[in-house]
Amino acid sequence: MIRILIITALLFFTFNVLGQSENTKVEYWESFGIDIKISDTFKLYLEKQLRYEDRFSDLRADIMEGGVRVKLIGPLYTRVNYRYTIQREKKKFRFDGNLIYSFKFKKKIKIGLRTKIQKEYLDDGVFIINSLEFRNRVIVSYKINKKFTPYIGGELFLGLGENAGVLDKIRLSTGIEWDIKKRFRMKAFYHLQKDIIKDVNQSSNVFGIKFNYSF
Repeated sequence: MIRILIITALLFFTFNVLGQSENTKVEYWESFGIDIKISDTFKLYLEKQLRYEDRFSDLRADIMEGGVRVKLIGPLYTRVNYRYTIQREKKKFRFDGNLIYSFKFKKKIKIGLRTKIQKEYLDDGVFIINSLEFRNRVIVSYKINKKFTPYIGGELFLGLGENAGVLDKIRLSTGIEWDIKKRFRMKAFYHLQKDIIKDVNQSSNVFGIKFNYSF
């Protein structure tokens, strides 16, 4: 257990040092989700998220998300999500489609790949400029025992449409998943996020915690 905490703390510290700059903000994300297994093929889920900034005192976004995951062939899944966000005075919604694939390496190591296409709209149905994105993520995790699984990964956000091929954002992640009980899981994580947009060079240190219950 001590080894798990030391490894995770070192990863968090390394990412935090790399993310420091004059134009860096700190955010805190928390969420609680539920999964409902309909069959071996279909699974529904619902998730509530709150995102804070300014030393965790300013609520930046209130998010509700739901979707369905469908098993295709073997470890290949697809997932379709709908997200509704209240962000200060703005309200917007997002649709995204995902392809998810994972495989094990030497029993305890798992490599997960996810490709996502997403599009955001304002609450009145107007497209948000430059919000069509293509995201690619890789996660490498190591299952230490039945309860604890630390991981590390990265994700690229690429523009589509008028901004096809333009790199919008880079996100590096580390964290640990804890199977508290048979159906109840917790994840603590850290993102080093770098926005790469014309005339903007913003970095974010994102600390978060997520709880999930499966039916």
